[in-house]
Amino acid sequence: MKPVRLLAALLFVAGTVASPVNAEESSVTLAGGTAITLILTEDLSSKTARKGDTVAFTTATDLSVSGKTVVPAGTAAVGRVDLAQDTGAFGQSGKLGIEPLYISYNDQFIRLTGRYSDKGTVTAGAAVGMVILSPGFTGRSAKIPAGSTVTAQVLRDVAVPAR
Repeated sequence: MKPVRLLAALLFVAGTVASPVNAEESSVTLAGGTAITLILTEDLSSKTARKGDTVAFTTATDLSVSGKTVVPAGTAAVGRVDLAQDTGAFGQSGKLGIEPLYISYNDQFIRLTGRYSDKGTVTAGAAVGMVILSPGFTGRSAKIPAGSTVTAQVLRDVAVPAR
């Protein structure tokens, strides 16, 4: 009977050494639909952006669940350009759209959904003038400056480590 107890004790010790438990870290569920504000880190323009281009964001604030931080402010997030149309003739304005894709933190991807877009504008006076003076006159490019905020949502429930 003693060898069985000794073997059980050794297996218990080996199991706790092989997979240490961090008392400060636990797992919580980040609910799908949870809103998170992202900050665009680069200037974008319909003149230079192309559909499919990667876009860099950072999180604006800590994302917390039940008082535990699951994603700290300043964490990198990735998005892409989903609409990029340069200006056209007769005052056609440029269009630009971006969508957040995911946050990568602690070796885990948190999928996001959302959209942000901009359309270049032309004043009414300029529109009249360009039709009369030059049929080749184009509208303004759409621009989304660095520092713009985008509200994204967590795509679906995900278990994440919390501190």
